[in-house]
Amino acid sequence: MGRGGLETMLMNYYRHIDRSKVQFDFLVHREFEADYDEEIKSLGGRIYHVSRLVPWSRRYKAELRRFFRTHPEYKIVHVHQDCLSSVALQCAKDCGVPVRIAHSHSSSAVKNIKYPIKLYYMKKIPRFATDLFACGKQAGDWMFSGKKYQIIRNAIDTEKYLYTTTVNKSVREELGLLGKIVIGHVGNFTPAKNHIFLLEIFKEILKNHQIQSYFWSVEVMDLLPLKKRQKVWELQTMLFLQGFVPMLID
Repeated sequence: MGRGGLETMLMNYYRHIDRSKVQFDFLVHREFEADYDEEIKSLGGRIYHVSRLVPWSRRYKAELRRFFRTHPEYKIVHVHQDCLSSVALQCAKDCGVPVRIAHSHSSSAVKNIKYPIKLYYMKKIPRFATDLFACGKQAGDWMFSGKKYQIIRNAIDTEKYLYTTTVNKSVREELGLLGKIVIGHVGNFTPAKNHIFLLEIFKEILKNHQIQSYFWSVEVMDLLPLKKRQKVWELQTMLFLQGFVPMLID
């Protein structure tokens, strides 16, 4: 399982639950080993793999149904596929899984050629889910269209994020930022994170302040639009694009 925001949220819960009473196993759409796989296995979890998600594919749905029928021990299925969650939920319902949870993690979707398809499958979610979860009110209102849902906050271990002078100094020394004002952002480079807007804010700040901005990217997916905008504004000496950072807490 990769190191995205959703996956990290799941791991934050997984590390702290009583695993003698509840165990998490994971069904993912990637064949390769990812960042959290080793830790999941060390905590007693199992990782299963299925093909790439194609919502209209009969073969994909047959693969999901085959999985649920092969593993009748799973009484709860918790799906984190946003608009496309109805696909797995329907297959789970067809196979008699009694508890089927849909979890909304966003309050919108990118309006591209796939948008109507996503809306079509999103509207079907309440029909196949027994329980509806959302990370917040906007996410729940948008995805579940007035249906009753429960808000599950994205909890973190706050002790690990406490400020310490030692860590601050060592990281700044490593990055050459001692004595400088830093505007930081943590997030994947995807449209949902709206990095172009952040860059526009940074441009306005630079009109009155000499500030160095530092962008952290957990998984750099498409930097081209950002780099083009950066070049147009001649900010390349001010802006750093950092790749995957394993010690994000620092």
